[in-house]
This record gives sequence, C-alpha cells and structure tokens, in this order.
Amino acid sequence: MNNSLRHVLFYKTLFLQFLFTETFAQINEIFHDSTPKVGFVFGYGGQEFDHFFRNDSTKRKNQIASTITQLGINPDKIDLHVDYVYINKFYQFQYYITLVEKESWGIELLTQPQLNIAEFKDFAHSTKKHKSFEFGLNMGNKFYYTLLDETIQVFLILTSGPHYVSDVPQRQKRGFIFSNSIFIGLSFSIDPNIFFEIRPGFRHISNVFWQPNGGLNSYVVSAGFSVQLDRPLFAKKKGLNIKPEVHHIAVLHDIVFPFHAHFACLFDFGFGL
Repeated sequence: MNNSLRHVLFYKTLFLQFLFTETFAQINEIFHDSTPKVGFVFGYGGQEFDHFFRNDSTKRKNQIASTITQLGINPDKIDLHVDYVYINKFYQFQYYITLVEKESWGIELLTQPQLNIAEFKDFAHSTKKHKSFEFGLNMGNKFYYTLLDETIQVFLILTSGPHYVSDVPQRQKRGFIFSNSIFIGLSFSIDPNIFFEIRPGFRHISNVFWQPNGGLNSYVVSAGFSVQLDRPLFAKKKGLNIKPEVHHIAVLHDIVFPFHAHFACLFDFGFGL
C-alpha cells in the first residue's frame, strides 16, 4: 500500500470515528424513547437467473422469464459471470430503530442476526455439490421515502457485519468473514402497525485478514414483514428516574464502527473479483 493511500485511509478512519462517536451519543436516548419495529425476512441468493428457480419446472421457469421480460428485464443479463456457484437461503431477524423521522422521509438503524443455508460448487462446471451454513450479525441503515399517504415506502438498505461460514468455494477461506449488502425495495403498510416488504439487492462476502480471499458475490431477493411495537422496548420505568447508561454508547460504537470501516476498505480496494 503506498503512502498516499495510507493517508487517505487514516484520515477517513478518523472522520468515521468522530462521526459515529457523535451519532451514538444520541442513539442511547433513541433506544429509550423510540418504538422499534421487529420482523423476519426470508431471502434467496445466487449468481444467475437459473439459480433462483432451479427447483421449478421448465414450464414454470419459462413463465417467470416471460413475465420478467415484459417488465423490460432480460433474464439472460441476470448473471455475474463468475466461475463458481454459491446459492443461499437467508433466514433473518429484523430490529429497526428510528434515527431520523421527517414528514416524508427517514433513517432507521437496522440490526439483523441471521442463519443462512448454502449449497455450492467450487467451479460452475463441477458436478459435485457441497452443503454449508452461515450465521452472523449485520448492522446498517435504512433510508426511506414515503408515498401515497404513508402506505408505501421506497428504501435503500446498507449493512455490514461479521459472519461465520462452515464451508465455501475454494476461492475463499472458510471461517470468519464479513458480509456486506445493499438493497433497494418497497414496503407496504397492510395494517397501521404491520408492514410487508420486498427487496432485491447485492451481497459480497470476504475477509480482510486471510488468504485465499477472492470473495463471493450474489444477487439476492428477499421478502418479509415487520411489526411496529406499541411502546419502546427499552422504555424508562416511571418513577425510577433511570438514566441512560453510557456503556450502551460504547458497546454500539465498538460493534458498528468496524463494519463501516470495512465498507471504506471495500470502496478503496474493490470487491476482490
């Protein structure tokens, strides 16, 4: 790494350190005063169109391809053109806390513990399949804009977090990795406190420490629901005059800051393809 790049990363890290220290000084109060949303998301990930419908009949797959084509999307273009197969089923718990809420837009903090089941091949042309699993925690932000009298939201989600993978294609070392995701989607209010959402996106996993570290990329399609709770989960008890504990800030800072720093490294060095 040359000196100029080291300086860029150093000052970027200092800036992020300052930014998140100031941000989490306010998040502690939000934990006590905000009514969170909790929910569950199921998702599917793969490297090309056929990976999402490999268990469907040819007729069903052609029907879906025809529908997608009518929407102006060429199914043949849904392909990362990589020489491996890594197909995932995602089972993700969601916990949202509002950071900023304006009349038509807002920002939420998303915490997402998850267990994912994978099937992979070391090379796309291989016939031997392997089974694997992942578990980990992603954290990040949801940026949303409301439409149609707050019945629909369009949103962008950025998350990152540490995971453990039991096995992966040989281009990537198994064990500890970082999972980084970006999603765009729609959320529909089906009840004043219940929301359904669907979100396509992109996911990258790799680590910054061990080799091999070629990285694994996936298209992801997820859908799920969330429920707005009727009171803060960490509400202050009346009459007890409980003050927010400072260690909440420190814990959140120590958890989230490394994830965003890892994102900064990814933007500097690319996705390892």
